[in-house]
Amino acid sequence: MRKVACTASICAAAGLCLQTAGCSCGGDGDDHGRDAATDAAAPNDASPDGSAPDTGSAPDAGADQCQPFDFGEAIDNREIFATLVRTAGTATELGRTCDYLRLADFAASLQTDVSALIPDGAGTHQWNGTSYPASAVWESRPGAAGVLSHAQGSGPVSMHGLAFLKAAGVALAAGDPTRAGAFIGAAVRTAVLLDAGASTSTVEVAGMTLTRRAYPRQLDFDPDGNGEADSAPRPSGRTNPNDWFWIQEAAFVSNLWAVTNDSRWGDAAKELVVDFIASLGPYGENDEALAYYPLDGGDANSAPCNGTAQVTAIVSKALGEDELYLPFEIPIPLTDGEREYLRTEVLGKLIRFFALAAQREAVAGGEGCSWIQTEETNGGGGLVGSRSATLGGGSAGIAAVLASAHAVLGDGESAELVSCAARWARSRAIPDPDFGGTRWLLIEPPCPACDSAEARALVESEDVTVDGETVQTGMSKTAHCRGVAGITHTLADAALELGPSDPDRAEAVAAVAGGLEWVRAIAMAGSGTDALGGLLLPGGNLGGNRIPRMGPQASAVEQVRASERLLADECAGAGGEACDLADEAHELRGALFDRLFAELRCQDTLEDRISLTAFARAADCSEVTFPWM
Repeated sequence: MRKVACTASICAAAGLCLQTAGCSCGGDGDDHGRDAATDAAAPNDASPDGSAPDTGSAPDAGADQCQPFDFGEAIDNREIFATLVRTAGTATELGRTCDYLRLADFAASLQTDVSALIPDGAGTHQWNGTSYPASAVWESRPGAAGVLSHAQGSGPVSMHGLAFLKAAGVALAAGDPTRAGAFIGAAVRTAVLLDAGASTSTVEVAGMTLTRRAYPRQLDFDPDGNGEADSAPRPSGRTNPNDWFWIQEAAFVSNLWAVTNDSRWGDAAKELVVDFIASLGPYGENDEALAYYPLDGGDANSAPCNGTAQVTAIVSKALGEDELYLPFEIPIPLTDGEREYLRTEVLGKLIRFFALAAQREAVAGGEGCSWIQTEETNGGGGLVGSRSATLGGGSAGIAAVLASAHAVLGDGESAELVSCAARWARSRAIPDPDFGGTRWLLIEPPCPACDSAEARALVESEDVTVDGETVQTGMSKTAHCRGVAGITHTLADAALELGPSDPDRAEAVAAVAGGLEWVRAIAMAGSGTDALGGLLLPGGNLGGNRIPRMGPQASAVEQVRASERLLADECAGAGGEACDLADEAHELRGALFDRLFAELRCQDTLEDRISLTAFARAADCSEVTFPWM
């Protein structure tokens, strides 16, 4: 992991306690944050092969040219923050921090002080001699300026905070401590807003009375819908939604504690994890396992996006794992007894759930494991009754989560499950005669339970096959929760944890390389009429899903980066073809990153707004038709 040298000037310019390796700016001296300004703000920003950042290609412009973007209108501000989270490591590694920091500056400029609207003094927080007001980012849509309602739930707000922490790490890596301090201040203001809507209660866990904390699904500052923030935020929606928001909340608040050493955020992060654990229920004939059950009832769900795998990842990362599935730790203040309890009585029993619930079948190379989805995964890769290989809804994502747990437990059961899940996911790969390489479907056929109206609508709208009769022509997505790049990412994580001695290592490398070949080929085809350079990534291979979108393009940067780690590791051990594959993955990642920020520059210059859609463009930024039109 690449370290940024900490100096007194960084601490002074930031005006913060950045608890970093070899540098303490005050506080209690606890090294829980390690090199927190870089580890927590932009974790794991070393190049996949451990080398120094690549600054020789497309170097950054001078500081005077790195002024903030100025999008006059943002159709959906969430994509700005998601892009900052997903591209931070690549921006630093490739020496392309200028455009990244321009976007981060714009994101910070969107904050609006709403502290006066929050009652009982909860809208401000005193820390390190400074008062931090709760600050929100308006969702902006044409004709609806200032609407806050549905964009200010715990998920989007947590993503804002994570983005600011990531940006702080990039700024420090670029030698700009003043900017880093501003971003961390923005993160604190975001956390004050998030925490103002918290609800707390007590729960008995293993004879201990612990506090649990939950954030509302939505904070509504505009109950009369007139487009103005005119009252205290009203919490609404489910208080404990187990979906992608949970891991975002825990990651943001815990890493803010690591960066600031402010006990408020350490306590809050621990109470969030307590809430997640307290939401689990017993599973198995003798209650030998723990699992997450949908709040609306039904059988225990396994999925990474909104099931037991998500809680498993949170617990693993609370116990120190910081690379697999998602590249960060969730540091929380734990006693030795609490740590052992989490390890044996929680994480161990979560792993037991996956062993008991696995659907095992013979596949190439041995036995493969899949899990039946019992709850709609909200885009994560499955319908109720389905099986999937995707990151968000199926076996590849579960394999990476189990790998994260194995890094903590080191036991035989979790290792066997990692292999079994990854083997099944690899077995579902489809060679693509049109683009080359291999791809995966969103839902694995046959799916006899997929007879609902939702399933039929999905088949009609997205060419998703659930009957097994149209496998070769079924739709595949490129990135994000259900895409091929997400599968290569999670299969790579599983293989990295099992190590080079794993008997399935060659098959894992081949699957990752095949998926990246398909992603590269479809990006090259989708960029056929584009003149901006880099690669424009279609959303999928069929129909309207081909239109490129900013979110999946940013996700692909992160997911190819994770896949590249395995190929670089294989190159270091075996050399030869693996080194060529690692180089190709590195070039693909850089091309996706460059085209993403080229699109932002065009939208800023030509259209004065940011859009969810990325367009094929001429050299002057004017739109041209996509190759398939």
